[in-house]
Amino acid sequence: MQLKSYYELMNEITPLRLYHGLLAHGLFTEKLPPIFSSVNFFDYCQLFSQNFNKIQPTTYIFYENMREINIPRQLGIPSPFAYHNLCKCLSDNWQYICEHFKKYTINQTYKISRIHIREQKNTPTLFRMNYKNWEIDGFPEPDIMFGKRYLVKADISRFFPSIYSHSIPWALIGKSTAKKSTSSKLWYNYIDQCTRNLKYGETQGLIIGPHASNLLAEIISIVIDYNLLNKNWKYMIRNIDDYHCYVDSYNDGQKFIADLSDELRKFNLTINYEKTKIVELPLASTKDWVRQLKIQRKLITNMDYHGVTAFLDNVIDIMNNNKNISSIINYAIKILSKVKMTENVNEYYTKTILHYSIIYPYLIPLLEKYLFNKHTVDHSILVKFINKIYNDGIYYKFIDEVSFSLYFSIKYNVIIDTIDINDILNINNCIVSLLAFLYYKKHKNNLECKKLKDYAYNLSINNDDFGQNWLFIYELLSENELTGIWSDLKNKGITFLV
Repeated sequence: MQLKSYYELMNEITPLRLYHGLLAHGLFTEKLPPIFSSVNFFDYCQLFSQNFNKIQPTTYIFYENMREINIPRQLGIPSPFAYHNLCKCLSDNWQYICEHFKKYTINQTYKISRIHIREQKNTPTLFRMNYKNWEIDGFPEPDIMFGKRYLVKADISRFFPSIYSHSIPWALIGKSTAKKSTSSKLWYNYIDQCTRNLKYGETQGLIIGPHASNLLAEIISIVIDYNLLNKNWKYMIRNIDDYHCYVDSYNDGQKFIADLSDELRKFNLTINYEKTKIVELPLASTKDWVRQLKIQRKLITNMDYHGVTAFLDNVIDIMNNNKNISSIINYAIKILSKVKMTENVNEYYTKTILHYSIIYPYLIPLLEKYLFNKHTVDHSILVKFINKIYNDGIYYKFIDEVSFSLYFSIKYNVIIDTIDINDILNINNCIVSLLAFLYYKKHKNNLECKKLKDYAYNLSINNDDFGQNWLFIYELLSENELTGIWSDLKNKGITFLV
């Protein structure tokens, strides 16, 4: 199969497909509990989007999920109306954007950017992190490392939060031209304006989560790639904000870092020097811990009690030698999700993985797909686990732990013994508040439901509070309690819940 260029992959996406993919399937981050959808909203937009022309800049819903290093990552969910306007703007100007992609990638002998929006198999979503298709993208590393002695690993510091919205026009038409042409009626400046409207008019930072942010970041990143190629750095690949460049000498590696820093500075971006290093080749083609886990799985031919315990013990040993990165357990869970186990082995395994998930909350969003749907989990153990992560989440104010504990409790019919409406309100988070309402509604606790409805109504009075809690407010309040386009949306029966 002939490999497709970056531009060819982009050109496969029609303007309407872009609009549909970004809006219907790209508003909510995949890190949320899977109960949210904007498909109904997209259907509404096709008929009534002319009402959104006067949308003002607004703030957004704040959400955090735990990273593999047990540090929270800040994510966001923008106003659906403001996000619609950005998606529509990108769709309307897709021809110009594709020309931009062609201009800055056409001379690449292989595709430098490895993760970007694209058509994907068996899903209407246009973007997925870590998506790989070697048949289409190829595997350039063996060719570009050939004869090289060093590898530079360079990371952009706080990439999405650091992107300056005005740098989008800089990338599209050039910095000097953009500074002279400031009318918002110009297509590239309108993209800038729609981007700013997601963050209350602020110019600094893209919201992490919505798929349109990944497209905007690529508009800038491919220009940086192009400029580095013109400086004769021909042997590099990029995974969003992570560069790998193969060079002949250590001094060349230092020169690449300097040139990358110069190119980033043109867009007000900087290198993360703590994550940037020059390493001597050769290196294994996969991470060492991935290779170790694959070897261990092959060596253990019988996944009985002793086999599973030995495998999990090896997982912990590997973690201890790799800075306790919990993605190692994540990978192990995916391997063992395909293994049939006896009842006793299953009980040991599920208890162990739930124990790991309490220690490493990064694993919690993976449990439904790779543990609960694949193995039998005793209900009494599930009750203990859900109550534990709820209490931990409340104590440490970890939004994703509280959110998933409420989600799991709703789905698997579990009572949370210590749930308290005051604790929920103290978290002061839109997603937590909404899931708490759904929990109380399921258990027919009308008193607490009324308290949350009153809370939603009070939040609706203030514009900032509304923007940070629009999903909670909209789903709880009636058409008569909402105003403007929100009231009309409710009147049409649109919901963002699956």
